[in-house]
Amino acid sequence: MVRHYKRIKEKSYSERQLEQAVDAVKENKMTLSQAAKLFAIPRTTIYFRLNHCVMTRAGHPTVFSPEFEKRMADCLYTMEKCGFPLTRKEASVLISEYVRQNGLVTLFKNQIPGKDWFHSFQKRNELSIKKPQNVELARKNACDPFIIYGYLDLMESVLQELELKEKPKQIYNLDETSICNDPTKGKIIGKKGFKATKTTSGPGRNNTTVLLATNACGDKIPPLIIFQGKFLWNQWFYAEEQVKTAYAVSDKGWMETSIFEKYMRNVFVPAIGPERPVLLIFDGHKTHVTLGVIEYAASQGITIIKLPPHTSHVLQPLDLSTMKSLKDRWEAELIGRDVILGHDYLKGNFHEFSPKYGVR
Repeated sequence: MVRHYKRIKEKSYSERQLEQAVDAVKENKMTLSQAAKLFAIPRTTIYFRLNHCVMTRAGHPTVFSPEFEKRMADCLYTMEKCGFPLTRKEASVLISEYVRQNGLVTLFKNQIPGKDWFHSFQKRNELSIKKPQNVELARKNACDPFIIYGYLDLMESVLQELELKEKPKQIYNLDETSICNDPTKGKIIGKKGFKATKTTSGPGRNNTTVLLATNACGDKIPPLIIFQGKFLWNQWFYAEEQVKTAYAVSDKGWMETSIFEKYMRNVFVPAIGPERPVLLIFDGHKTHVTLGVIEYAASQGITIIKLPPHTSHVLQPLDLSTMKSLKDRWEAELIGRDVILGHDYLKGNFHEFSPKYGVR
């Protein structure tokens, strides 16, 4: 399709206007001539549509079904409302992920929709590309009061809409952090005026990701621990821990989209109980925001709100309390093991640490 091609004669009315004109005549609200004049549509066009002389929609079939396009449009509306609107490129990647997961075959290059398709998708679903409001240089700071108050206003309206102001048990916060097996944060002692270096166990430090969730009453959801590796070995945890903790592996020990989706379905939703609606607040990392997660959350009566970028140290409850304490104690644990015992912390030792510091 050539994006800038224009027909010799463009229609001066939309499909929606034509439908309104036809409905007005059918319901005897006005005559054919009156509808043609009011909606600025040729009288014969309305007549042909009334008598089913033309197809209601013409053209080449769309890549996706109208039902899927509506789902995608609804998802984009929801994400904008909850504070994390997507750019065209981000939306295209989201659609590409859906195509890949469902084994669909398209004509898109690398299975990613291009500008032409997205332009048509916008027109079919009444979407528009909006330029974000200009923000003065003084307001670019993530901790600027304008950004903080904007988030708090959003929170206030959502809590009021969901009637959750007096229901802290149904308000959840979710956060994740990545920790490694080398103590690197602490300062070291050296001769004044000279640079100091420290030798670690090697360039390929193992990362472990810990994901925690709790509600405003302090009720904990079983945590998720992601080890770095290809397979999850039994010696990395006790058998009885599987009931209280979820485990997974990834190539780098980081969160991945598929892992988060499984956590939502198999751990979070079963653990929160039947009370609805539920409000879930998190930082909106790209692994947390997929079509599958948004749709599944909506189907389960869960509303998601995203924290503004780079404000976790101010607005993220778990980051301000539990995660900071967890990291500090983990660092102390590593230092003690390295200095006193003389060897590294291994994945199989993590279960010794986690019960002591509330990860389980």
